[in-house]
Amino acid sequence: PMGAMPRVFERRLEGALARGRAGEAGFWIPQAHALRRFSSRLDLTVPAAAIESLLLDVVELGGRHFHTGQSFIGAGDWSGVLLPFARHQISREARELKAAELRFRDTRCYAAYRRRAAAGRPMVRNRLVLDTPAAVDAYFEGFVALFESIAEHGLRRRADFAARGAWRAGRRRWLAELGEQDIGVALAADGRLLKLPGGQHRFAIARALDLREVPVQLRLLHVGALHGMSASALIELIDAGGVFQICNIRELRPGRIMPRL
Repeated sequence: PMGAMPRVFERRLEGALARGRAGEAGFWIPQAHALRRFSSRLDLTVPAAAIESLLLDVVELGGRHFHTGQSFIGAGDWSGVLLPFARHQISREARELKAAELRFRDTRCYAAYRRRAAAGRPMVRNRLVLDTPAAVDAYFEGFVALFESIAEHGLRRRADFAARGAWRAGRRRWLAELGEQDIGVALAADGRLLKLPGGQHRFAIARALDLREVPVQLRLLHVGALHGMSASALIELIDAGGVFQICNIRELRPGRIMPRL
């Protein structure tokens, strides 16, 4: 029965919270179930500077391996599975592109990728193997197109994403990322927001363009950040549109986020 679905989710959520509070390390409740249950009520607009670290995709906790982008509730020590986003290669690429005013052939990363292609040790980006000069050029051309689009139109939520008919066909694959799932974040035990895997290029560009705010979606909660809140209380708060209160941030406006002038 449809009426039983919310109760099933609440029981599973209570069970996950209990496991974490009992000292078990791990990740529980399929993220897809939480997104289906809460939908846009997990959307936030947060200061870009508040997200400094990336939670790694595949992590080992308690002797088990987990994909952090697949669960809604987590527990355990995350300190060893974080990467400062400024050290992420794509973050460096975005900073170099901005410094070179998007002339990608003037960047060190472009030269390094050309050398790796020539040496038979190509980089892989966006599931593409950059094993030829043309492949390296195509990658950076797409990155520049994404940069230009965000600089001109801002960073939008998936739901607000405009039609793509006016884009050149050669850029379509890259610019399609703008309409993919919103940038995901996790709430760590100490209350910090962490970036989840996915949307690396969009977030790196947002940081490089010095966006004051970025639209994100809260997809993972550490049990320790909830301070004993029950499953029913958590559900009630999110349903009431108060997810920003869990993250201890002020409620910011939704919609398109533009670069600073």
